[in-house]
Amino acid sequence: MLKNLLLLYLLCLITFGCSNSSKTQPASDILGIRIGMSSEDTIKRLNEIGKLDHEERKQQEIWALNNDPQNSTPFSGPGKTTSSTGTVNAGSELLQSVNVEEGASTLSVIAESNAPIRLVVVDPSGSILGISDASNGSALVEMPVTQGGTYLIKVVNLNVGAIQVFTASTALVAR
Repeated sequence: MLKNLLLLYLLCLITFGCSNSSKTQPASDILGIRIGMSSEDTIKRLNEIGKLDHEERKQQEIWALNNDPQNSTPFSGPGKTTSSTGTVNAGSELLQSVNVEEGASTLSVIAESNAPIRLVVVDPSGSILGISDASNGSALVEMPVTQGGTYLIKVVNLNVGAIQVFTASTALVAR
């Protein structure tokens, strides 16, 4: 039950994190409309993909998109979730590799234990992307990624005895 809740929590973080990641890197083109387009070109493109529904106080236009399958698919969403459970001896580490597909923009990793742990995420080139410590509970690392490939998840047992650790990871991928 706790694992299912953690997976749901991870999925929510990715879903809501997608709006944060898009703020840091604005899309150059959305449905053929981009920042800096002339008003005439923008209106022409909007008329191709939809129709003007109404105006609000002459400050905002509300457009309804045509019933086109291309317009109904989100630009990004969660990819495959990888999870595992393992025992980690005192002072040892649990290693897990996760394949992140090309085009992914964010990777979220959670590790859960009832003892102190350190979560480290390493990218395919060997650079540390994030570190999170947890004294009793969940450690979370969520970071933008710039390349696909095999990422390494390392959970270090900071406790004096063996512990059980649950990990899960999901990438935000383009659709």
